[in-house]
Parts: sequence; structure tokens; C-alpha cells
Amino acid sequence: MKYGITQWSFPNGLFAFDFAKQAGFDGVQIESGLETTGYYLRDRTMQTLYQEKAKACGLEIISVVDNDMMHVGCQGDKNQAEYKQSIRAIDYTIETAVAIGCERIMLPMFF
Repeated sequence: MKYGITQWSFPNGLFAFDFAKQAGFDGVQIESGLETTGYYLRDRTMQTLYQEKAKACGLEIISVVDNDMMHVGCQGDKNQAEYKQSIRAIDYTIETAVAIGCERIMLPMFF
């Protein structure tokens, strides 16, 4: 059995891998970013930094999560801005996961 933890359980993005390694975890679930602050992991440089950091720590990137889904539901009228935002966020998360070679995404919807 392997154990992982979410990136936002630790401070400072990339340093989550160091903390997770020290705590004995096997992997880290990373987030793609947010509509309000930007989808930073869409940037190829950031993707490479995360991949290199995970490898250096001997950890797996477990999945890429779209945390926008906790705030914007993928429901209702498909013409509404909120619905379109949720679909865009899902697309960005899938694109990010593919770009870094991660086979899993997470879409947390607490509606």
C-alpha cells in the first residue's frame, strides 16, 4: 500500500515534495491552479519543475486536482459563465495531467 498527500497540506508548492518525503509519504497530489490566481501548472516551466522535484524526492505525482470545482459547480445552464468556467478548468486540469505524464485527475465537487 502507498500513501500520498495533497500539495496544499504543506506550504510553498514545490516544497511540498520535500515535506512529504520527510513525513514518509509516497506521493503528492498537485493542483493545477485556480481561475482567480491563475493556472500556474499550465506553464511548461512549472510543469518541468514539479516533475524534477518529484523525481529528486523519489515521489510520485499521484494526480492533478482541479480545486476550482470546489467553488464552481459543473451543473446548470450550459450557457452560464460559471458552467463554462468549470468546463474550462476541467480541460486545463486534463491538459496539465497529460503534459506531465500523470494518468489521474481529481475533480472535487462538494455541491
